[in-house]
Amino acid sequence: MDNSTEKQLNRIDLNLLIALSVLLKEKNVSKAADVLFLTQSAMSKTLKRLRDLFDDELLFRSANKMHITVKGEQLQQQLPSLLASLNSFMQEDEFDPSTCEMSFSLSVPASMNHSLLLPLLQTLAKQAPKIKVTEHPALVDPYDMLENNDIDFAINFADKKDSNFIVTPCEKFSLAIFAGKHHPLLKKSKVGAKKVISYEDCLQYNFIAMNHGDNSQNKITSTIHQILNEAKYKEKLVFKSNQLLLITELLATTDSLYIGPEHLLRVSNLSNTIAPVYTFDLADDNKVPTYLIEHKRLTNSLAHQWMKQKIIEQFAQ
Repeated sequence: MDNSTEKQLNRIDLNLLIALSVLLKEKNVSKAADVLFLTQSAMSKTLKRLRDLFDDELLFRSANKMHITVKGEQLQQQLPSLLASLNSFMQEDEFDPSTCEMSFSLSVPASMNHSLLLPLLQTLAKQAPKIKVTEHPALVDPYDMLENNDIDFAINFADKKDSNFIVTPCEKFSLAIFAGKHHPLLKKSKVGAKKVISYEDCLQYNFIAMNHGDNSQNKITSTIHQILNEAKYKEKLVFKSNQLLLITELLATTDSLYIGPEHLLRVSNLSNTIAPVYTFDLADDNKVPTYLIEHKRLTNSLAHQWMKQKIIEQFAQ
């Protein structure tokens, strides 16, 4: 739509179109006034404005009866579809996930792919099979990506406190150290039901790590980053990756260890090859928080709010 069209439409009061539709149906000023709860005088003035707008009489009297002009008949044919379109434009859209073909993009920490993204996609396959999802690694500031409309949602470990975004707190989780099923630490003797494995025991082995987007512009001070920045741990860190599959394969085939969310094995078959050997005893205030972040422009989108709810539901699995 160019500017000339907008200037032309700027002359039209939408209320006039509603009045015109009623006038053409009733072909009577008094009856049209009653339908719209106006006085007869007000409706007469409205008819005059319509005649000026369309440069046509629209309604004329002949033999004590009101008739519609040819121009009025043309408008009468066009008005129902026009008003229906305007009504649809103004009304809240209905959303049916089973027929939705929209595309959504999410930024998710790679360490949460199996515990969050996998069950989400399985849910969508059943409830919204035509929806398309693109995952973006959480390697850059998600707020920039959200602001630029590069992604719709981001799962992040920090809340930036920006009024342009809606931040929904999700699950807090503890951290665990994972090893391959063959690992020497898993063969240690037990005392009761608890394995005698300490963090110091774990520090005797090399570690591999997940990239969590910790760069100079992303000042995250969550518990997971504090642990991963400890000197003793960093001395043992031999490899970092964005690929959880590669990390789990290395755990299964080497004596390396990995620090990740305790719920890593919640919904996957990874438990066939890896197992937790140590869980950090974190008080609730020190557990790692997760946040679902969206730009406020998504607030009135039924489709996006449905997707948001589906993401949140995965944290409760």
